[in-house]
Amino acid sequence: MTVATRPSAAQYSPAFQRGSVEGPVILLEFNELSPALMDTFIDQGWLPNFKRLRDASQVFTTVAEEVAPNLDPWIQWVTVHSGLSFDEHGIFHLGDGHKLAVKSLWDLLAGEGKTVWVCGSMNIKYDTPLCGAVVPDPWTVGVSPFPAELEPYYLFVQRNVQEYTNDRVPLSKGDYLRFLRFMVSHGLSAGTVRSIIGQLWSERRTGKGKWKRATILDKLQRDVFLSYFKKLRPAFSTFFLNSTAHSRHAHWRNMDPEPCKIKPTDADQAEYQ
Repeated sequence: MTVATRPSAAQYSPAFQRGSVEGPVILLEFNELSPALMDTFIDQGWLPNFKRLRDASQVFTTVAEEVAPNLDPWIQWVTVHSGLSFDEHGIFHLGDGHKLAVKSLWDLLAGEGKTVWVCGSMNIKYDTPLCGAVVPDPWTVGVSPFPAELEPYYLFVQRNVQEYTNDRVPLSKGDYLRFLRFMVSHGLSAGTVRSIIGQLWSERRTGKGKWKRATILDKLQRDVFLSYFKKLRPAFSTFFLNSTAHSRHAHWRNMDPEPCKIKPTDADQAEYQ
C-alpha cells in the first residue's frame, strides 16, 4: 500500500475510524510468502489450513511498484507500516527502521487511545509511551522490546536467529532460565513443549534436522502472541513469522533444483528435499 502524503489511521482503512471497528484487527505477516508457491502447495493438498484462510478471504496479489534492491522485505515492510513509498520513507537497510521520520500505523492508532500489540514485525520504530506491547524483529538494532518484561524472550529469539549456523548459541544458563520462566508464565503450550522435546530428541538420535528449529521459534512466537493478545485485548496487532523466508533462501534448490545454477548434492537431497 502506498499513499502520496503522510497517512492518518483513517487513511489506511475506514474500519480504523473511531467507533467503527467491530472486534480486533490482526495483521498476519508471513515474510516472503510466494503467492505462486502457496497456490501450488494448496492445490497439492499440503496446506489445508491456508486453503481455509484463502477460501474465506478476498485475495489480492499486489504490485510493489519498485525495482531491486528496493524490493527487499526490510524496505517493503516499512512501506506497509508507514503507508509511504521507499522514496518517501528512505529506509534502505535492515536495522534502520528506528530512523523512520513519520509515525507507523500502530503509533497512529495508539495516539487515538487504542491498544496495540506489535509481535515481531520487521525493521520497526515505535513511539513511547505506548499503550500496548512490542517485540521487534530479531535482526533489529536501536529498538528494544516493550514492556521490559519481554526482554528474556526477545534475547533468546534474537541470539538463536543470529547464530543459527553455529553449534553453540551465546546464551548463559541464566539466560535460558529467565527465558523458561518467561515462557511458563506467558502462554507456553503443551504442544510447543512436545515439539521442542521431539526436535531435540530427533537431533540427538539422528545427528540431523537442526534446520527444523525455525518452526519451533514460530510456535514460541505464537504462544507469546496469544498470551499478550488475551491479556491486552488490543484493537490492532501484528503477527510476524520468518521461517518461510528462511526456508526459501536455504532450501528452494532442494525443492526445485532445475532452475538453480548450483545444484544440491545427493547428501543434501537426502536430508532437505
